[in-house]
Amino acid sequence: MTDRERRAQAKELNDFYCRFDSLDFTENRKQMCDTLSDVASSEDIPEIHKETVEAVFRGLNPRKAPGPDNISGRLTKTCSEELSGVFCSILNL
Repeated sequence: MTDRERRAQAKELNDFYCRFDSLDFTENRKQMCDTLSDVASSEDIPEIHKETVEAVFRGLNPRKAPGPDNISGRLTKTCSEELSGVFCSILNL
């Protein structure tokens, strides 16, 4: 494989993986906000409890790769008791 072919292949891979950075999600965000505001106005929203959030965090696989927030499953699982209250409050908002 020549140097030119390697560069072309590298550019193609880069373009493929960077395509998410160039997308405009403004319309999707607006639709999601509209949907959430409709749901928030309804009376039958179940409350999320701290114990439920903590159980989900404790059930995480610490060997899985971190998500886009770069927080590892190991950290979330280890600190499940401390984080569950904060996340419960955020989710209930």
